Amino acid sequence: MVVVVQYGLTGGKQYEPNVSVRLEPPHGSQSRKVRLMSSKFSKGHVSGVKYVGIRTMLLGEIIYDFTQNKQRSADGGEKASHKAQLVNSFEEHGILEDRPKIVVEDRNGKTYLLDGYNRYAAMETWKGLSLALEVDVVKCADQTAREDLQIAANICLPQHEASQKSIVNTITEQIERGDLANNQASVKRKVNELCKGKDKTWKVQVITAVMTGAGTVTDWQNWTDSQATTWLEAKHNRTTNFNYDAKRKCYGAVMKQESEYRTIMRASEKFAETGIPTEVTIAVLEKGNLSLHAKRQSVIDTTNKWLEALLNVCGVEEFPNGYPLTFVGCLPQDFTTENDECLIPIDPDTDAIGTQPTP
Repeated sequence: MVVVVQYGLTGGKQYEPNVSVRLEPPHGSQSRKVRLMSSKFSKGHVSGVKYVGIRTMLLGEIIYDFTQNKQRSADGGEKASHKAQLVNSFEEHGILEDRPKIVVEDRNGKTYLLDGYNRYAAMETWKGLSLALEVDVVKCADQTAREDLQIAANICLPQHEASQKSIVNTITEQIERGDLANNQASVKRKVNELCKGKDKTWKVQVITAVMTGAGTVTDWQNWTDSQATTWLEAKHNRTTNFNYDAKRKCYGAVMKQESEYRTIMRASEKFAETGIPTEVTIAVLEKGNLSLHAKRQSVIDTTNKWLEALLNVCGVEEFPNGYPLTFVGCLPQDFTTENDECLIPIDPDTDAIGTQPTP
């Protein structure tokens, strides 16, 4: 019996899934339709991977090398339970629509499996090595591209997906081989490119684990509230979250880029209730093309525009009891040029951003 299995999408764009499989039974038998796999994963975004096309071939013609299954090795290899579930699904329901083609690459006259190890093993159990199926054929520039394809394929799909640990191990190995620069920007770029289907927190966990394991030096700090609180207390004995600073007789707060209005309103409420101003430290976002200085200046300018608008609404030219907040500094963020020992000062009278003292 020759079984042709179609399941997936091809190339760098998405296709409508084909929803049938052709079975060629012996003469005299009636053909039947079986549901087949389809995919919503596009391989076009993986650097170093070129899509070649679709090919029909026998399962036994594909070289299966378990040691290259990077996205299962961190968890003790392929799971027998997952394979059994796939076999049961094939036998009971045929091929499900939400599964991709297996991915192969031709090298030195042979065809190697790149992605779909569990599906390969399950199909071998189900129909044997004589199973004829359509596969996605790709050409990879190097071993790093093959590993990246595995990460991207197992992130975006709803099957038994790659674990964080396996991804961390793979990227760390790339750094150790010298295939990926050991700096924060390169690690973040790699993770964000390959793990597009994951939320920000999940990706940050992977980035942090890679940097820790590879000894990567932090070159940019996106401050969380807790990190800023801990740092300001340790380095400058300052308060945050509008807690009262008895030494300076003020409240303390961190104003983050794009959150200026919220901080202004909170400071204004505190000032109206107590007459006590808030001393503000600035933190900006890494995104965007503006320079670090320009981002910080934008936060100051945006704040002053809001304060000016409040004066206009009240019909006065100045706050009778003084401003509800003043800027005192910026958190250090670009550690290629700044140190993590002290704030970048801001003149409270002119709002001019100064130069960070040398530790």
